[in-house]
Amino acid sequence: MAINPIRMTATRNAVWARAGKGMAIMTIVLGGLMPAGCKKSAEKAYEECAALAAKENYGEAVKCYDKTLEQKADFAKAWNGKGLALYKQERLAAANLCYDKALKLNPDFAEAWKNKGDLSIDQGKTEEALIYIGKALKLKPDFAEAWNSKGRAFSKQSKFEEAMKCYNEALELKPDYAKAWHNKGNVFYKQGKLDEALKCFDKALELEPDYAGAWNNKGIVLEKQGKLDEANKCCDKAIELKPDFPEAWHNKGNVFYKQGKLDEALKCYDKTLELKPDEAFAWKNKGIVLEKQGKLDEANKCFERAKELKLKTEKTIVPGKPPTPEPSASKPADSFFAGAPAGLKDFIISTLSEENKTSEWTPKGFVNYYVKIMSDPSLRARVDAAKQKELTAFLKTLVSPGTSQIAPQPAYAFFAGAPEGLKDFIISTLPGKNNNSEWTPKGFVNYYVKIMSDPSLRARVDAAKQKELTAFLKTLVSQNNANPSDTQTAAE
Repeated sequence: MAINPIRMTATRNAVWARAGKGMAIMTIVLGGLMPAGCKKSAEKAYEECAALAAKENYGEAVKCYDKTLEQKADFAKAWNGKGLALYKQERLAAANLCYDKALKLNPDFAEAWKNKGDLSIDQGKTEEALIYIGKALKLKPDFAEAWNSKGRAFSKQSKFEEAMKCYNEALELKPDYAKAWHNKGNVFYKQGKLDEALKCFDKALELEPDYAGAWNNKGIVLEKQGKLDEANKCCDKAIELKPDFPEAWHNKGNVFYKQGKLDEALKCYDKTLELKPDEAFAWKNKGIVLEKQGKLDEANKCFERAKELKLKTEKTIVPGKPPTPEPSASKPADSFFAGAPAGLKDFIISTLSEENKTSEWTPKGFVNYYVKIMSDPSLRARVDAAKQKELTAFLKTLVSPGTSQIAPQPAYAFFAGAPEGLKDFIISTLPGKNNNSEWTPKGFVNYYVKIMSDPSLRARVDAAKQKELTAFLKTLVSQNNANPSDTQTAAE
């Protein structure tokens, strides 16, 4: 049989072509890349991992990502996803390594740059965060989530105008972005613009009714407005959605405290500490309640624990450097005097000498101003009766914020922690009062004002006692005028 040499050559070439194609596939696999079928499988596995993370099953999500990465080690999206799941577990160092791995594989991965920025914000490294988020926005200018993160960084720096611009940019790109509405509300809250903050939290809840953080922060605003029953309902809703939400339990305790329900407040602070044992502010507020109940030894232990944790936290934030100073409770004048009678802020500033004028105010700073005005006849002569009344009314809002009264307490409990003998001295100056007579912060302000403004009464109070009365007033301001850092806002 004759063999056609042309046909034989063609057949041999086809065999070598098929062999070459097989070798090419083997080369691709051994080189670390994936054939089309396997790549599709890795993508499917990634989607399953992301679904676990979306359900907040972060531990299972990490395990899922690990299995996916065993299959495809150079899968940048999976490294980024694993980093996010670790971040949600507050395993920040491990999360950062994952983001770095993702960016090594894909330097143009905008989402990983943004996530690295979020992590830096939580570590207090806001300048570093802005660099990372800037890279994300350079790669992807219409990245609404990155604009939101940039707003968070500016907010942490108290650059509220810049933060607001970023949130507005995010919402222009994505109008139904609940987190950006929530964070915009946080900025309004920090500026003392409570009505605007409430509108933003309501918008976030309209878009995402199960947003526990927004319920919590809405509760904080209502608490500040004195709407304590409504605030309590918001805290309850946040806890219903997220039973292990320490900030919501803490804020529920604050509401009970302002209602004078000290036992209920104590239970909430204890629940907060059960969920988050290192929460310094919960230890501090628990101490305040115990002090109010006259349990001074227990209260002091709580205050010491709060102090230890505050120092520990500061050292953790900036390792190897001196502790960061405790955040100041001061506020810009516009924010501090928000809600004061119209013109009061400008009047107060006009009465200060140039060297004493300040754009930042604290509750204790206002008490110092008030005491100076009321105790110095030459200064008080410059303040007419109407303005004195406005100053006193504003002081009462500091010792008892909002419209609700704090429940009265017997003298022995109300004056617990006051300088020794002060309670008995006060009772001795008031006919008909005794150790069981009930007191409120506003009632003490009325007493203080009467003593300080009436020369005949003030003459009966020596300088040492006046100093003790003023110190106790400052204590009431510190305890009852909630400081932004004492209020547990939900994560931004």
